[in-house]
Amino acid sequence: MEEAPRVGKGKGKAGLKDVPPREINPFLGVVTDLSQFRQGIVFMQSKPERIAKLIDSIERYLEHGIPSAEARHFFGKLEFVRSSATAGRIGRAAIGILRRATGAGGQSGALDESVTAAVVREALIFLYFLLPRIPRRRFHFCGDRHSRPPIALYTDAMYEAKAAQPARIGVALYDPLDTESRWRDLSIEVPARIIAGWAKREQYITQLETLAPLVAILSRPGQFRGRDVICFVDNTGALFGLGKGDCKDADCARLIHIFHTLCLALDISVWFEYVASGANLADLPSRGDRELLIEMGSTPFSHVEWPDLAADLSRSFQSIWERFAPRPSTGDKRRRAAIDRAIGDLRDPVPKAPCCSNSRRRARIREGLRDDIGSR
Repeated sequence: MEEAPRVGKGKGKAGLKDVPPREINPFLGVVTDLSQFRQGIVFMQSKPERIAKLIDSIERYLEHGIPSAEARHFFGKLEFVRSSATAGRIGRAAIGILRRATGAGGQSGALDESVTAAVVREALIFLYFLLPRIPRRRFHFCGDRHSRPPIALYTDAMYEAKAAQPARIGVALYDPLDTESRWRDLSIEVPARIIAGWAKREQYITQLETLAPLVAILSRPGQFRGRDVICFVDNTGALFGLGKGDCKDADCARLIHIFHTLCLALDISVWFEYVASGANLADLPSRGDRELLIEMGSTPFSHVEWPDLAADLSRSFQSIWERFAPRPSTGDKRRRAAIDRAIGDLRDPVPKAPCCSNSRRRARIREGLRDDIGSR
């Protein structure tokens, strides 16, 4: 990497702005790693100290509640860490619960009284669980991933309370890299236990439309791993919820949370697109009609898996992560250790001394992070 001209030399305090270019640079609490830029990959990772402060705040809020004066500031910090340190929309559902519970979300800022104290505690515990494990964000600019075409995923659902099969979902996916069958489809009734786990209502179509893409990926994780996906949905409620990573409806929010956890574990990048019902290839299989897809040479799914909706936010994340995410590398373990050290420093500050000053302690953490990034 060629050295860029130094800017600001001779101005301000001597030497503070006179810094040579580096592959790994901390700025505004985020470490950017350009060491693999020539391969078309850039990483971003929140500094351990920033994560440790958020964890310290969550411990306090779990004990005393979230003060209204601190809520918006706290949520802003969470969103910054979440967006700058991990891909996808993981964590938004939990943050959305807290925003609605404190009245710190939306333009109206109104309290949502349907959010119970138990749900708030569940969201805080999940964020407490997530933050030390939060993976660094990866940006792909070129290379093998960009040379592979995306998977086109069409999903749909139907619900008619008086029908023999009241709830069904349909899936049609096109993968040009699938050498056995470029088209695959799913046409299946939704188990009664799934519906029974949701709040009672007259219509479940938005929940079912949100469920369909989750079942598609959960049933074929190997095919979707490391791929770009364009997901076509004809229900605007499901489309917007999946797109932003959160929904006011608690049942949809839980499905969205599981979906984006799965995408993060499998390194899937998803773009959501609206498709009119008449143009949605999954509309027919959602009603049990596979005739058109058979003519197209489609192969039905050989295996179908349903999500565990009884698990709380932390357990659902942990079960999916342990099953589908890559095993922790040495670098991952060092990152976790750096966060643990930063948390320990907050809880038991070391007195300033020439041999162990705060600056030296921060330098040790930064050095561990630099070694970690370089080892990947």
